[in-house]
Amino acid sequence: VHLLSLSLIPSQALGKYRYVEQEEQDVLLSALSALQDKAQHLEYNLSAETRIKLDLFSALGDTHRQLEITQGPPPHLC
Repeated sequence: VHLLSLSLIPSQALGKYRYVEQEEQDVLLSALSALQDKAQHLEYNLSAETRIKLDLFSALGDTHRQLEITQGPPPHLC
């Protein structure tokens, strides 16, 4: 009987290890999912910011061209 109980110890330890390993995998997968969501959110915000900047530079260029048309080219600094 003593030998039988000793043979069960590695099996029980392996079962506990698998349970802990699964818990760790679940935590890591949850963290990965959260980081992927955050990365997607940041990518969307960066893309929106880039579009706004492009629109602003386009408007600045349009305004600059309109000023050159109405006032002529700016004098060059020598």
